[in-house]
Amino acid sequence: MQTKRLVHCPACGAGYEVERILIGPEGTPVRCAACKAVFAVYPEDESRMGSAVVWILRDPQGNTTPFRRLGVLQKMILEGLVAPDWELSRFGESWRPLFEIEGLRACFARAPAPGTHGG
Repeated sequence: MQTKRLVHCPACGAGYEVERILIGPEGTPVRCAACKAVFAVYPEDESRMGSAVVWILRDPQGNTTPFRRLGVLQKMILEGLVAPDWELSRFGESWRPLFEIEGLRACFARAPAPGTHGG
């Protein structure tokens, strides 16, 4: 399965690749860089939308943390609780290091070093 999904802005038609792992069960808002419109991208697999656990975070020791909303992970990153080499999975299937997920790089750029818990 490809890691990115091609989506198009409904307002202007500009195309973007969105990391599939970042698309939440209720949809994920995307801002068009061309016209600044905000639109939602929804999961392709509708049968999984009702799942209680959507994302699973795994640290280097193999400990896992399940969560439903991506904002939880973003907050953990910004608080310095998560390192870029930790892995993320949708539904516990394939795993990807956080540093490979384009949409999370900005969080790491603003975050304190892991373990400092925001100073």
